[in-house]
Amino acid sequence: YPTIDEHLLVDSFQLTAPLLNSQTKTELLKALYFSPALNIEGIQSGYQEDGVKTVLPAEATAKLEIRLVPDQDPHDIFQKVVDHLKNNHFDNVQAEYTLGETPYRSDLSAPEIQRVIKTDKQIY
Repeated sequence: YPTIDEHLLVDSFQLTAPLLNSQTKTELLKALYFSPALNIEGIQSGYQEDGVKTVLPAEATAKLEIRLVPDQDPHDIFQKVVDHLKNNHFDNVQAEYTLGETPYRSDLSAPEIQRVIKTDKQIY
């Protein structure tokens, strides 16, 4: 059984994302596991070498990962993110598409999926 606690997400982590508002635990879990998501994998900027240096960074880099759902095309969604940034005055952003896969849903009746479900039930 999933251990996500919506109160912990809101109260302890102060999350205010729309998917956390006025939903049942089932709706929250559906949103977390089955909706598209954009995650920041890392951000880097400023002076990173040994010692101290007072600098105003001239550039920053970020690595993003986007979880797609069926009927979304990786290249199309990438371009929509780029367009969104440019439309919101991030004109100097350079985006690089590194990889992508067409999303799919597994057949829950497949033997391997059933094995995972059975193992999950035994453990949790």
